[in-house]
Amino acid sequence: MTTTVPATDRLLTVQDVADLTGQSVSTLNRARVYGTSNAPAYTKIGRSVRYRLSTVQAWIANQREYHHTTQQQAA
Repeated sequence: MTTTVPATDRLLTVQDVADLTGQSVSTLNRARVYGTSNAPAYTKIGRSVRYRLSTVQAWIANQREYHHTTQQQAA
């Protein structure tokens, strides 16, 4: 019996997430290891780090949007 994973729960590699978010692999790795940056939640399967597509999409949707830099400085 084969189970099909919904497309939104597809597992992504760190490189996939970097490509999707525009963050570098090293930024994502640093955020995961040290908790130094706002980054999407991840899961580990064995020694592999994976991100659920649905989690990454929700993380992107929850990021604050700015129209100009003074809004960001005020936040």
